[in-house]
Amino acid sequence: MDLPDGWTSDTVRANGIDVHYSRVGEGPPLVLNHGITDDGQCWAPLAEDLRERYTVYMPDARGHGRSDAPETGYAPADRVADLVGFL
Repeated sequence: MDLPDGWTSDTVRANGIDVHYSRVGEGPPLVLNHGITDDGQCWAPLAEDLRERYTVYMPDARGHGRSDAPETGYAPADRVADLVGFL
């Protein structure tokens, strides 16, 4: 995956899976959580607008983008636990 200049990506272990995320900017952290059919990159245009005021984090939810896609664990409570673990 090619990232725009100044962007980074990495993974963190959260709730038993590897959660991939992209990051850009400087300043207080701001996490943008995507909907059910997207991945974190759906926020790229907004992140570009916010990057001078915030450090913007865009995680890929379980089974989306470059995060792990286990066979189970797709209930809303799992998604919340993944995001809390990411934070």
